Amino acid sequence: MCSGSGRVGQKLCAASGRSATWKPEGQLVNFEDSGVRSCFRPTCLALSGIKGVASCPSAPVPLGSGSQSRGSGPRSAKRMDLELKDKVCVVTGASKGIGLAITLALVAEGAVVVAGARTVESLHGIERVTSVGVDLGSRDGPGQLVKRAVDDHGRIDVLVNNVGGVRLRLNGFLGTSDEEFEWAMNLNFFAALRATRAAVTNMIDRGGGAIVNVASVNAFFQPDTGTVDYGAAKAALVNLTKALSQEFGPHGIRINDVSPGPVSTDLWLGKDGVAQTVAKAMGVDLETARKNALAHIGGLATGRMTTPEEVATLVVMLASPRTANVTGSNYVIDGGLIKTL
Repeated sequence: MCSGSGRVGQKLCAASGRSATWKPEGQLVNFEDSGVRSCFRPTCLALSGIKGVASCPSAPVPLGSGSQSRGSGPRSAKRMDLELKDKVCVVTGASKGIGLAITLALVAEGAVVVAGARTVESLHGIERVTSVGVDLGSRDGPGQLVKRAVDDHGRIDVLVNNVGGVRLRLNGFLGTSDEEFEWAMNLNFFAALRATRAAVTNMIDRGGGAIVNVASVNAFFQPDTGTVDYGAAKAALVNLTKALSQEFGPHGIRINDVSPGPVSTDLWLGKDGVAQTVAKAMGVDLETARKNALAHIGGLATGRMTTPEEVATLVVMLASPRTANVTGSNYVIDGGLIKTL
């Protein structure tokens, strides 16, 4: 994915460090230095193992080369249409990390996004995005965000429940208070429940929609009690997804989960994140703390954390009508953290 204002023009591509020109729908059309054949659209990312190099039929090809993408047909071959153009999408916790990556990925597919978070400065100026400052941890906040989408666009097609948070409980279960459990449940479960309740009302009237909940492997994987309250909240969310998929499937509403393992966001790497918390407790530097934390939970087969853009790719695929008969499922993206079947 590439970062920038979201408007047509030059942007810096995070994957390559090069300046890139984007069309309004987000298609990469040219790198500043010629000879590069890469595409970073979500569809192509999913098909090519994220790098996207020489894999997308729509990727730019050096003039006069006469070459084609590996395994592709003629250069005129079209990429997969995820059928999200002009869909109205609501994303919670949209201002950074996974939420911001999801917002940008949906915009790249031509969707309209109503993006909610407590602070929304990072969303300002992105075309096709309405940023809404809202406290999603309040009782009314999630419903207010959904209402804004309906008021502005008359409907909601896709809801992505991404907002969440975790605080490491280094004192274990007995050192975790009721108030701390309530905090975790409110942000990681009730915020999604309230947004879903508001969204399905409109979706039923319109004959369908898609909901994707960003859960966590901690819903079913707990190497210790450091995330005991967070894991309980995410487990409740996964359970809710399965139940609601049965109730609302006949109404054309699909509900699925994406459960990431460690992701390279502030939750792990930022101030007061997992790495910093472990570093302070163990008296070591951040990099040592990160390595020790990952080793403690079993290590990653791929040797690296998942990126926010990789999680976003999976979310966008599940939001797409292309996966119209997928519901009640939980998709894990964890770099091989979970070793069991």
